Amino acid sequence: MSNQIQHRIKHRHSLRWRLLTLLAVMLLLTLVIIGASVYYFILQNEHRSWEGRQGEAARFAAETVAAFIQRTQDKLVTVSLLDPAMLAMDPDLLKKLLDESPALLEIIRLDGSGEVLASANQDGPLLANLFTIPQSRWFAESKAGQLFLSNVQISSNGQPYLIISVPAPGGGVVAARLRMNVLWDVVAGLRFGESGQAYVVNRQGKIVGHTDPEVVLALTTLEGRPEMRGVLEAPDQKWSGSYDNFQGMRVIGVTQPVYNTGWTIVTEVAESEAFRVSETALLLLGAGLIGLGVLVMLVMGRFLSRLILDPMERLRTGTVRIGQGDLSHRIRLNRQDEVGQVAEAFDEMVTRLRDREVQVAERTQALKDSEERFRRVISSISNHIYMTEVTKGGQRIDRYVSPNVETITGYPPQLFREDPDFMLNTVVHPDDRDIASTRTEYFIQGERDDVEYRIIRANGEIIWVQDSRRVEADIDKQSLIIFGVVGDITTRKEAEEVVARARDQALEASRFKTQLLANVSHDLRTPIGGILGFTEMLQAGVYGDLTAEQQDATSEIVDGTRQLLYFINNLLNQARIEAGKILIRNTSFVPQELINNAQSMLGFLAQSRGLQLTNEIAPDVPPLLEGDPNWLDQILVNLVSNAIKFTEQGSVHIHISLPDRDHWALAVADTGPGIPAEAQTYIFEAFRQIDSTTTRQHTTGSGLGLSIVKQLAVLMGGWIDLTSEPGEGSTFTVVLPLIAVKEEAIS
Repeated sequence: MSNQIQHRIKHRHSLRWRLLTLLAVMLLLTLVIIGASVYYFILQNEHRSWEGRQGEAARFAAETVAAFIQRTQDKLVTVSLLDPAMLAMDPDLLKKLLDESPALLEIIRLDGSGEVLASANQDGPLLANLFTIPQSRWFAESKAGQLFLSNVQISSNGQPYLIISVPAPGGGVVAARLRMNVLWDVVAGLRFGESGQAYVVNRQGKIVGHTDPEVVLALTTLEGRPEMRGVLEAPDQKWSGSYDNFQGMRVIGVTQPVYNTGWTIVTEVAESEAFRVSETALLLLGAGLIGLGVLVMLVMGRFLSRLILDPMERLRTGTVRIGQGDLSHRIRLNRQDEVGQVAEAFDEMVTRLRDREVQVAERTQALKDSEERFRRVISSISNHIYMTEVTKGGQRIDRYVSPNVETITGYPPQLFREDPDFMLNTVVHPDDRDIASTRTEYFIQGERDDVEYRIIRANGEIIWVQDSRRVEADIDKQSLIIFGVVGDITTRKEAEEVVARARDQALEASRFKTQLLANVSHDLRTPIGGILGFTEMLQAGVYGDLTAEQQDATSEIVDGTRQLLYFINNLLNQARIEAGKILIRNTSFVPQELINNAQSMLGFLAQSRGLQLTNEIAPDVPPLLEGDPNWLDQILVNLVSNAIKFTEQGSVHIHISLPDRDHWALAVADTGPGIPAEAQTYIFEAFRQIDSTTTRQHTTGSGLGLSIVKQLAVLMGGWIDLTSEPGEGSTFTVVLPLIAVKEEAIS
């Protein structure tokens, strides 16, 4: 009996028994891998099956929609080929065509300028009543030779439609309103599975057709969604994948392009339905594998305790004693397998640990020596280095204060170690203690900080220092550690004071220049006004008739005097702007009167140079605007006179418009030589012109006109834009805030 027991024990510790255990584990892993492979195969096969069904449905829908759009396009092309005279002779021709096409709500034939040649409708004219047909996108694209398909739109009677247009001979266009019900019926007919649905989207991601029409009427868009990005990135708009659709459902989607339309058919089915068989297979496989795993674990657990767990317990007990410092303990597990080898390795490790104790003692001494060398290095640095701990309760403890603190402050380090607030309360200058204390509080909250303040050294000398600090959190102690460096910056601060005084002197010189310019300009206006007045009296014959040569001479005097007076006025305005003495007084004014003033002043000049001076006010501009008419006159006169001066032939055009709902714009465009790109960077600077040499072609002008315009625009809360290409003219646009006019001003 004893021999049988010994044989059984020996058998259990044999390599065969261990190999059987290993094979059991490998068998379990194999079953798991096979189960996972089967599930993956079922999942992929089911996924491909649904993609195939959806792809077939999408192709059928795409072909149906494409054929429908092509038939409509063919009808429009037929209308485009009809002679306009025939349409004029038979007004009912389009009506007959419309009656034969119930999908069309309206059809119109336009010429190249947007005039309606013929039209017919079923629910009232809509396209034919557009006052902005030439500016409509569908008219512009089809006039350029392209097919146009719009987004879904809703008429006043609630009828959904989209606009389709094609080019016609002679630059004309044929357009129609297409009833959406036909497209929706095609999409609604697509059914696959219990949760399958389909819809049509355009290039911008707008849904134009859906099994639920309310989705289209809500103007739903897929812009920025994963399915739309997949469609746009696919080279042929054919894409498939899994995603959360716009209704929040996890689905499998397949897309198919509708050729020649820019539309895409999207078919979707819920993943829960698509992978229903796979989920069932997963449950069955999981249950089987769990049962097999439990059986294997029961079998293996019986042997693990004897084969591994008991020896491991001896190993654990031994390591605990060794960890407690008993380096004389040995495990001595007499086994020849891996566990025995581990026990032997532990015994060898303990022997080495005893040897290491001696080495640790030696290294500890070396570390102390290294710390002493570090302190010497710190002492050689001129700046003061410190480390302060701020506890959770707000208490400050100086962990390190470098000896250099005495070099900077004149006080011994011991005072700073005994009192953490000694620096703030005693050394920091009384006038700077508030800022030093406030910045310290911000810094303790976790911000990096560099603060400059004055300190009073022990000998009474006042110097400037810079305190640069960085904070780190000590998670274990739940405190903050502040590392700081304090350096003497007195020399730098003195240099900064010198620079500040030089800056103040420069500002005073600039103010004096501005005042002098204003005084000189003002004193020159009176004598020049007298010269101009007496010369005009000579021209009027107050002092007798003048000869032809005298008339020419007086005309030259008048022109030169007016140019000089204009230049002086600009100088005076520039000086007033720089001095901040310009006042903006906003009142209501009529935009047309603003243009009329400029034309009355400069119309003769433009006519004398053979130029056309034209103007235009956009229809949406209010009859009254709010602003300062005097300075607006100055802006417009400067821009128009500048345009006339640099334009040899062609025209100068004034245009007032509303670029957006918050601003109005005053633009002056000319057909002059244009402005080079490099000159556009400085053209608005005072006394700067495109060619500042004395030999330039246009010798009149001071280079102040555009500078004054820009500064006035900024004072009024706006800005000025410049659009110009060499040889193609220039357009200066002043954009100003659109201020609401009070009702009493309108009345």
